[in-house]
Amino acid sequence: MLYIGESINGTIPAVNQAILKHDADFILKLAATQVECGADYLDVNAGTGGIGNERDDLKWLIELLQDNVECPLCLDSSEPEILMETYENYRGKPMFNSVCDGKKLDIMAPAISEQECSVIALAHGEDGIPDNAELRFVFADKIIKRLRNINVKDCDIYIDPIIMSLSTNTGAGKVTLDTIKRIHEAYPEVNIILPISNIGFGIPKRKRINDTFAAMCIQNGANAFIADVRDKSFIGTTLAAEALLDKDRFCKRYIKAYKKGRIE
Repeated sequence: MLYIGESINGTIPAVNQAILKHDADFILKLAATQVECGADYLDVNAGTGGIGNERDDLKWLIELLQDNVECPLCLDSSEPEILMETYENYRGKPMFNSVCDGKKLDIMAPAISEQECSVIALAHGEDGIPDNAELRFVFADKIIKRLRNINVKDCDIYIDPIIMSLSTNTGAGKVTLDTIKRIHEAYPEVNIILPISNIGFGIPKRKRINDTFAAMCIQNGANAFIADVRDKSFIGTTLAAEALLDKDRFCKRYIKAYKKGRIE
């Protein structure tokens, strides 16, 4: 199981202000907490709703975090040009979040093909999100093949099958689960990653929905999450699911997390 800490994101009001002010202490404390809670990567998104300069702010975040935190970064922007201009500041193997088939991948393809990197790719095109698993699989299949053609290994591809809120579409969960299953069966070495908090948006006690859905996703083949790694209930649920599905030999990861106080 791979966990990407989601909290350094300019859409979060307190983080937004810290990015705009270049508040290093706030950012480093937030980063350190996520690492202590078991984050394998830290997602870094400097988008502040057009208020700041995303390009310069992302460069600042990359430099700050790499100089002070021992954890790889997941470079996150909706603007491919910004990712291409800032990843050169990154030391090590970058992870890009995210691409879909179309213009964004066209822009990023030269850089992706020239170096070893990991890529989060979306199971939709530029015209919107399909409402069924069949079409989502078509997009996933297409982008996996494109990434393979530009030298990205299956183990470095992370497909996001797309999670829509259950509050607006009661079939959203099943569509995502079916998409995961189809991708995993066709490409067992490709990773499947989910921003898990989307499913429970707008529903009371959304954490219960999120945690339960995460366990179901693991059963269908998901092996990575973009999530609040400080949430001990979520970490406990996902590690328990992994152990119960015989994906954690002798429950080593579960027991290790328990001993470190990461689960409840």
